Amino acid sequence: MFIIQCGIIGLLKSQNPKPYAQDGAKARKIRPIRHPKRIIGRLKHSHNLEYFMTAHKILPVLLPIILGVSHATAASPAPNRPTVHAAPTLQTPETLTAAHIVIDLQSRQTLSAKNTNTPVEPAALTQLMTAYLVFKNMKSGNIQSEENLKIPESAWASEGSRMFVRPGDTVSTDKLLKGMIALCANDAALTLADRLGNGSIENFVQQMNKEARRLGMKNTVFKNPTGLGREGQVSTAKDLALLSEALMRDFPEYYPLFSIKSFKFENIEQNNRNILLYRDNNVNGLKAGHTESGGYNLAVSYSGNGRHILVITLGSESAETRASDNSKLLNRALQAFDTPKIYPKGKTVAQIQISGGSKKTVRAGFLKEAYITLPHKEAKMAEQILETIQPIPAPVKKGQILGKIKIRQNGHTIAEKEIVALENVEKRSRWQRLWTRLTGQ
Repeated sequence: MFIIQCGIIGLLKSQNPKPYAQDGAKARKIRPIRHPKRIIGRLKHSHNLEYFMTAHKILPVLLPIILGVSHATAASPAPNRPTVHAAPTLQTPETLTAAHIVIDLQSRQTLSAKNTNTPVEPAALTQLMTAYLVFKNMKSGNIQSEENLKIPESAWASEGSRMFVRPGDTVSTDKLLKGMIALCANDAALTLADRLGNGSIENFVQQMNKEARRLGMKNTVFKNPTGLGREGQVSTAKDLALLSEALMRDFPEYYPLFSIKSFKFENIEQNNRNILLYRDNNVNGLKAGHTESGGYNLAVSYSGNGRHILVITLGSESAETRASDNSKLLNRALQAFDTPKIYPKGKTVAQIQISGGSKKTVRAGFLKEAYITLPHKEAKMAEQILETIQPIPAPVKKGQILGKIKIRQNGHTIAEKEIVALENVEKRSRWQRLWTRLTGQ
């Protein structure tokens, strides 16, 4: 394994720590790299394992000094996110939530967490999964936004929040989605579930749980598409964060539905239960929910001022309390942390050795823009460790994971990000292999 480690000191005094080695590898002196974008400089090899260290001044804003971005497919569950610790004066505020989680969606780091794996009643946040499956079927062409759906008797007779559809009437998928998302309308959710379950709510619930497993929601069990209280229907703050991220990532074309502030159907206009939509123009979703036994839940997405934050609060005591708790956590995330872009997509971070390839090395970096979240203006040491096994056997495909970067600060690992191939490298041709035998090159 070949490891690069760069220690970054945020004081106005540069230091040049000596390189060191382990496992018998002989250390060689490496000249410090002055420019922050040249963190990874010339690599010199000593056996299979060598450490390189350098340190230099950085500004309090912590501009490009650490490289990294998460790379995951839509079907892959999100990795664990180590929590970033803020300065003592900016610790998590007092809230009345039973559980919560705050995630920076650019760096995908957790900024605050409380009982994130504790099962609770998801209430109408259940309808996030109902919406996910509707969006998925719309994208595949299985259902159309303008398709009129017949309202079943069971939907008309539903309890709780409703948009007041009538049995036997037909209502478009688009209107039902708006009613469910903005108003938590249970009659709309049941009508959509009836259509996608081919007349069987039980069949649709099976789809919900199957999709939950695919997304990595390990502690979630759905019993109905509405979120109405039912024994055994549970989720967690962490699982609901996975689902919220999946909605934003997989269906950006439908995501504006979550910012609808009010919806009118049959001359009855109702407001969105997410009151933060009215209090902050940068809040663009997601959903509110409530049951008598589970309390008040709220999933909020914030996008503005160069930041994108997800806050999920569960089990608050009232509608106003859940909004207040959510606002406190959101404001703390914005005030206590910075999330600069520290590397553009496609930029070469390192050259990784290849064995048996048409080239000796492959360019490695990130397929997405790289962000990192660190405490605001806190210029303490942060270190970056790039781990990769070299050489990588050919062929290598673009996007193939070549290793990972660990970012540590104050003794805590605050992020782990995958580094991938930025190009294809094929196997050597027969003539290239012959030339190597003849020349040794």
